[in-house]
Amino acid sequence: MSYPQVALPLRIFYFIMKTLIIQYLFFFTSITLYSQSIIGGFNSTVAGRSLSVDYSLEGTKIDIGLGLGVNINRYTPGYSINEFYYKKLLAENISDYFAIKGYIHQTIIKNNSLKLYGFYDIQIRRSGAKSQLFLGIVYDSTLIISKPEEGVLYQETEVSYGPYFWIENTVGLGIDINLSNKLYFRQKVGLGYTTIIGKDKGNNRVNHTGYTGLFGYLINFGIGYRIK
Repeated sequence: MSYPQVALPLRIFYFIMKTLIIQYLFFFTSITLYSQSIIGGFNSTVAGRSLSVDYSLEGTKIDIGLGLGVNINRYTPGYSINEFYYKKLLAENISDYFAIKGYIHQTIIKNNSLKLYGFYDIQIRRSGAKSQLFLGIVYDSTLIISKPEEGVLYQETEVSYGPYFWIENTVGLGIDINLSNKLYFRQKVGLGYTTIIGKDKGNNRVNHTGYTGLFGYLINFGIGYRIK
């Protein structure tokens, strides 16, 4: 993952998302709800992995859901500066384990077997990050070298940063496949942008502005149960 300068595209992306949310909420308040569901699922994003439980209200064309996520403390090793935040989320306190999430689905195709829809998904969490660094610990003057920096001996170490606010916005396509009258399987895949907010003196990437971000993704799958 890289860190491009995307100030204008990011503003355009957020404007589109805000417009869609306002539009969908307006239509959602004017339709008759006919179904409610509880969905348990697994999420993989650029920040990390989590389990979630969502409550969904379903309309004739638009569904809206709110949920709670629990972060999985398993980060992906990486040494490149471009991998500094990629799946590096690390919960150190009880509150760091939890995330708030919400989504809106716009139905594209629906029949007795499945429902295909476009979606907007947002996940917000506050948690630290963990990364791997090589730190210079000693200079070995006995080595035959051509450059001074070649005589530095490095030690691999794991360093914790943050905590940060992680705001993940994603748009994509999803499908619900009916397993019975009550149960269904859900799969969602999308692309988006993750905003990381927070200052840390040990992290030069966000030390000056307290803000950075990277393009990301969402892979979600789970099982839903219709309670009404």
